[in-house]
Amino acid sequence: MNKSKLGVSIPFLLFLVLISGVVGYVPVILVAGYILIREEDMLLRKNAILALMIAMFSGILSMISSKTGLQYLVFMSGFDIFLHIFTIIIKFILFVKNIVLIVLAFISLSGRPINLSFLDKFCNKHL
Repeated sequence: MNKSKLGVSIPFLLFLVLISGVVGYVPVILVAGYILIREEDMLLRKNAILALMIAMFSGILSMISSKTGLQYLVFMSGFDIFLHIFTIIIKFILFVKNIVLIVLAFISLSGRPINLSFLDKFCNKHL
């Protein structure tokens, strides 16, 4: 089994970068940044980008739904139902992100590569 420069196996490092996306934005940025700077394995680099893309995409959706829509609808209408709707939307987005990252983490821990066509196209273009 291939080892990374840290001395751990590559599937375990893939697992770490995907699980760090569940923990928060700062850990996934730190772990993925390390991988993109220090590691040379292309599969590892692609999965670091995948974890970053999922975390940032859910963060952007959460930010859009919480800031613009929430402030406009709650303060202009005075109804608390809109506050509850946006809270449910934000919690659902974060729940789906966590489930996707956990499933992908355990797939990568088993040693099978994660093949997503849009990610392969993006990585082949930019890596």
